[in-house]
Amino acid sequence: MQTVTNRQLIKFLPIDEKVKMDILAKIDTFTADQNYELSKLCWTVFYELIDMETAYEFKKAILDASEGKRSLQNEMYKKIEEQVFQRFIRDLREEQEADLLEETRQKLQAMITRKISGATSSVPKN
Repeated sequence: MQTVTNRQLIKFLPIDEKVKMDILAKIDTFTADQNYELSKLCWTVFYELIDMETAYEFKKAILDASEGKRSLQNEMYKKIEEQVFQRFIRDLREEQEADLLEETRQKLQAMITRKISGATSSVPKN
């Protein structure tokens, strides 16, 4: 897996859209210390979300077991936590891939634009 950037984490995390857009607009001007603090905060939120989702899924599993829809298993919480973690990582990877595709698309578009404008400027004028 590629290194996860603060920009990717901000896009991934469920935060207020206005706050998200404001941070993304300013992120390139952040100092190293600001980027470090932002990174710490984002990863803290990321793992808190995993904990919250795991607790929710575990409660659902217990409810299902009490209703006879599911049987309890050894280390159920640990298994649920791993599933939630893997789902978050998969979603984050998808976000990274989407960013990479967009970046590649923009670079190709810029190359095509340069080629076209270079070709038209070398055409003799009548």
